[in-house]
Amino acid sequence: MRQSWNDFLWYSSLDHKKFLPNSILIVDHYHVAQELHRRLDSIRLRIMKPLRCINTGKRIYEQEENYYILKHHNIFLFKHFERARTNEGKRLFDANLKRSYNKKLKKYMNPYDYAMKLISIHPDLEKAWKLKDEIAGFYCSCTLKNAPEEIERIIQDFLHSEIDELVKFGYTMINWKNEIVHSFIVSRAEYSISKKTGKAAVESKRINNAKIEKANSTIKTMIKSGNGYTNWERFRNRVMLILEKGIEFEIDEKDGRVKMVAKKEPEK
Repeated sequence: MRQSWNDFLWYSSLDHKKFLPNSILIVDHYHVAQELHRRLDSIRLRIMKPLRCINTGKRIYEQEENYYILKHHNIFLFKHFERARTNEGKRLFDANLKRSYNKKLKKYMNPYDYAMKLISIHPDLEKAWKLKDEIAGFYCSCTLKNAPEEIERIIQDFLHSEIDELVKFGYTMINWKNEIVHSFIVSRAEYSISKKTGKAAVESKRINNAKIEKANSTIKTMIKSGNGYTNWERFRNRVMLILEKGIEFEIDEKDGRVKMVAKKEPEK
């Protein structure tokens, strides 16, 4: 979701439609959430920086506590306050959830206590958390029909947040608005049978680039396990062998190079 990539797509839009006339550019939920989490973490670091600059011995107890929470328990900032669940299926931010003793803070704490402490440190954290959850609600409740209207409202909420990091995210959403809306297009329906009730359920799957991300991850793992590749053809063949099904390789009799061929069916 970088501006440079957006500019590249704009300048190459004619070629994009020329060679891939039926393609649709999208920015899926994962990348929007990833960028928003970066902004949220920037807010955390901005608030934590003045506390870090104070000599440990000169920090008062409240400063020491705030620094500790921001550094070691910031993971709760990235959880949805209403929807987040424990491994047992219970609501994560339940005030009555079992507490465990924190040696550093010298008191019993649960996720709800950490969350309340985090948003009490600075008002920007509370506002950022609410806007982050608003984005999550946007993806859970919207459809292709009402997404264009809802995204306009959300963009205005970010632009009027008066928090620099979130205002910049609002402009990022403006730049990728159409691509974000495209991610609500339903690509297929999946059917499942409930083990408890035996009833069939239909789930609409939105268009996304999960397959591309999986392929990229596989390629990165391959490069790491091979300690890198210096020969392009060898690297390409290896990638194709792993990602593509139904292919084999053979040596060209003319020049001795390795080439891809269709996989041959075994003779009966």
